[in-house]
Amino acid sequence: MYCPKCSAKNETEQKYCRRCGLPLSILNLALEGRVDEAVAQYKRGGDSLSGSTITLGICLIGALINLLLVPAPWNVYAVVANSIIGLVIALPMIITGHVRLSRAKRLLSLEDQILRLIKAESHRTATLIPPTAVTDPLLSPVPIPSSVTEQTTLNLKSPERKH
Repeated sequence: MYCPKCSAKNETEQKYCRRCGLPLSILNLALEGRVDEAVAQYKRGGDSLSGSTITLGICLIGALINLLLVPAPWNVYAVVANSIIGLVIALPMIITGHVRLSRAKRLLSLEDQILRLIKAESHRTATLIPPTAVTDPLLSPVPIPSSVTEQTTLNLKSPERKH
């Protein structure tokens, strides 16, 4: 696999370019056809976060109901129990969702970084390297005289007159 920034040859197992250090994981994903997998991981992370939010909300609403409806000495225990159950269920889901989202964002954002680096590098090389002059006479344009008779009267001498 060749680096899109510096064109160095790298092994497919490498995570970073050996010459310029560019992350190559998105290229590996694209070569292996696993970009859809990263997008699915991003979606699963979002689903996990929304599910944990709903679970925690239901448990807190249950705690509020217990606070209002259960008689005085037992309502504190019911509120604490509902809150602990909500946190025990929702906290791992929140952590898992954040981990999945951060991994998927990192993988998917590398594609944008690579495209920006390629564009910046091509612009930089285009401005640094001046256009080369054509030295092959067959490829260089032939100058065309402005008039057909322009060069025909150049060396003519006027005839001498006899009186």
